[in-house]
Amino acid sequence: MVLGLAAADGTPHTFRSSTGSNPPAYEQGERDEVLYRADDPEDARINGFLSLWLLPLIFGGIGLIVAAVAAVIAMVGRRRA
Repeated sequence: MVLGLAAADGTPHTFRSSTGSNPPAYEQGERDEVLYRADDPEDARINGFLSLWLLPLIFGGIGLIVAAVAAVIAMVGRRRA
């Protein structure tokens, strides 16, 4: 999804969102809050749950699964020893 934003100083910027959906989550021309750093407005994100938390949730879930498997392996190893 390609979005345009105007920085605090009024300079227009365009960025491409790293997340997308079908059907689109936003309509063309719809206004939404965009988060960006003042020193790098090209690195922007839509202030929405998926665009902010999807990757951390995926990697956190994978990390929990790996930790659980490692804990089970460690417990089984201790019982055998």
